[in-house]
Amino acid sequence: MDYKKEYNERKAAVIELLRGCINFYTGLERAEQVSTLEDLESNVKNGRFSIVVVGQFSAGKSTFLNSLMGEKYLPSFTTETTATVNFLRSVNESPTGKSLIRVNYKGGDKEECNDVTLENIEKFVSTRGDNVALKIESVEVFLDSPYLNDGVSLVDSPGLNGVLEGHEQITNDQIDRSHAAIFMFNAKQPGSKTDYEKLNHLLKRCNSVLIVLNQKDLIKESEQTMEEVVDTLKKNYSKWFDTKDLPEIFPISAYQALVARSARSLDYNGKDNFSESERKQLLDSSEIEKFEAENSSWLADYAEYMAIKESFG
Repeated sequence: MDYKKEYNERKAAVIELLRGCINFYTGLERAEQVSTLEDLESNVKNGRFSIVVVGQFSAGKSTFLNSLMGEKYLPSFTTETTATVNFLRSVNESPTGKSLIRVNYKGGDKEECNDVTLENIEKFVSTRGDNVALKIESVEVFLDSPYLNDGVSLVDSPGLNGVLEGHEQITNDQIDRSHAAIFMFNAKQPGSKTDYEKLNHLLKRCNSVLIVLNQKDLIKESEQTMEEVVDTLKKNYSKWFDTKDLPEIFPISAYQALVARSARSLDYNGKDNFSESERKQLLDSSEIEKFEAENSSWLADYAEYMAIKESFG
């Protein structure tokens, strides 16, 4: 069998189908559907695979992504932070071949910044910026990270319970454009009815979903164990929805992991200077490495796709 020929034929057929749909919705002047389909067409052509991180604004989505990158690139505050959809992409996809910030403005204009720092990124993605949500469509940050290899993009989204107009719609639109999702609970206030409604909505819209219970270090083991918190989450979810649809829940502390991995002096419990052994203890306590190891097979379907693609030459 000519696998390369078969692959190219299937890919061409999908692209042709998407192009027909794009033309159809263009004729109906349905800009939202056209934009979504054009993104899908680009994904098929370029082999991109996007994972969107979803949750309430206090869940720690940006901190979680920072912990995976090993440095604090995305801003995080105690109040609502993320105002735009932010894509973390591989430096191999950067137009300069180096780390880069690319800002995509509404209307089509773009701006690039070669100095990839928290301070520069914050200007474009934070609710503390200059009318960011009104002016900016999305921000792309190109970084050197193994998590971003082979066309994988990690997507930070505005909080689902954000007070700013349009934030929830921005997130829902991105869910529709993504191939997989990570839903985050906040361990300080886990499992509100709104959380469960959003999670159930996500499970219906996205084929592959992981659940993370963040800020596990804030749970007092003397009052309740982590197992009890997870069990309570599952039981409460089953009051409204079918528990068999609920994926496994992974407790972590993204901030502990970030403190352990970052070159910055980040404050944790009133301390900002940690020895190597203390960093190792924080990393172990965070359980981020357990999460990473256990979910290395989560992208199996994508990895299989890439392997088939590579076997075709």
